[in-house]
Amino acid sequence: MAPPNAPTATPLGTTAIVARQSPIGQTPPDLDNDDTLTIPAGYIHRSGILERGWTSALITAHLPHFITLRNVPQGVSNKAYLLEDVERAEKDNAAVRKLVGAKTSKIPRGGPYEQDTTVARSVLIGRGWTDAHIKRLLGDPDMVVEGLRGAAHRFGLDRVEQAEKTDTALQRRLSTVTQARQDDKDDQIRLSTKAGFGVWRRVNDRWLVQGENLTSGQEITVRKKDGSTEAKQVTAVIKRTGPTCLVEVTDRPHPRLIEDDRREEIHVRQPSVPSLRPVPQGQRRALLVQHFSRPMYNVGDIIAFPGTRDLVMITHSENRTITEDDPSTWGSDLLGFEGWRGAEITTRPATEEEIAAYRARQQS
Repeated sequence: MAPPNAPTATPLGTTAIVARQSPIGQTPPDLDNDDTLTIPAGYIHRSGILERGWTSALITAHLPHFITLRNVPQGVSNKAYLLEDVERAEKDNAAVRKLVGAKTSKIPRGGPYEQDTTVARSVLIGRGWTDAHIKRLLGDPDMVVEGLRGAAHRFGLDRVEQAEKTDTALQRRLSTVTQARQDDKDDQIRLSTKAGFGVWRRVNDRWLVQGENLTSGQEITVRKKDGSTEAKQVTAVIKRTGPTCLVEVTDRPHPRLIEDDRREEIHVRQPSVPSLRPVPQGQRRALLVQHFSRPMYNVGDIIAFPGTRDLVMITHSENRTITEDDPSTWGSDLLGFEGWRGAEITTRPATEEEIAAYRARQQS
């Protein structure tokens, strides 16, 4: 026999604990052990519908039929709705389907997350994500890194990769962005080669120069991403498609030019990379994206070393273009920023006096 104060609706019901509803902005009170509701089979309590992603306005508009429960604990809704009506509305009504889908589409969290298992929001934007995709699929950040320039929001790599593998809308977006970038890159290469320049291309892990109507022994000017040029000489033609050629080059005249029939014997020359400056003991080096909306990285500045909360002073800063190889050397934060201007900095730990003096200068 049920207690005198037990809420009942029908002898055929099933018992379920439900959360009390409170005014907006207040914390719902905890249910006592005896606070249970008997919900008839085939029905769902109003709180359960809200948990599925519905709003009160949608419930009123699309679920006009309900039953009233008796002896309901204070603060708990006394309405239950046919589960069949709820599921039909979620299937047929676009507004309801959108909200319920947004509620259930977020990629579940794994964790715990560290710096090397997360990716910055800026990297996602660079890959083609939008704020709407981040909000719908990832929600709140899995990690927040505080710095002098504000908080950096980071998201678990496992969640990002799962979203990119499973969400068709995101896949279409990334595919469109990737294709647009490739088309733009191809256009730039086409314009350079039409103007008589060569352009560096990476083909099957080999660095070659693309140009038009090139022959062994010919001198060519190669244009780099940053707009600078360098003089080269063709040593072998690797592939020819109409006027377009992929060739190997050298910095100076080759003593014995190798003809096309021996091109596979050539060792591909990698483009020259400036040798890294030696790092003094106790100092660290990093390559940062040079956002033009932010202050430049100057010698004497105090910053939080990337990925940490350690405050350091910049002892050397050198601007250069971020290349396709940099993300594998400096970290995934550079993915999507190939071709941008970057600052290669060397730092040392900042003293308390230096930090205080720097902040005082910033505030003055």
